[in-house]
Amino acid sequence: MTNYCTKKEALEAMYDEHNLLLWKIVYGNLQDEQHAEQIITRVYKDIWECDQVLLSKERQLIMILRFCKNRLDQA
Repeated sequence: MTNYCTKKEALEAMYDEHNLLLWKIVYGNLQDEQHAEQIITRVYKDIWECDQVLLSKERQLIMILRFCKNRLDQA
C-alpha cells in the first residue's frame, strides 16, 4: 500500500493511473464528450468524499469502476 502525505496527492496519483481508463469507459458508453466530462467530474467528487478509495490502493480500481457504473446508471 502506498502512503501519501495528503489526500490531494492520493487523488492526483489515482488520476494519473486510472483517468484514461475512466475516460474510455464513460465516453465509450455516452459518445458525448461534454456529458462524459460531467460524469467523470462527479466520479472524482464521489472519490474525494470516500477516503477508503484514496487510501486503499488495492481496491482503488474496483471502487472507481463502481462509482463510474453508478453515475452512468443515473445518466
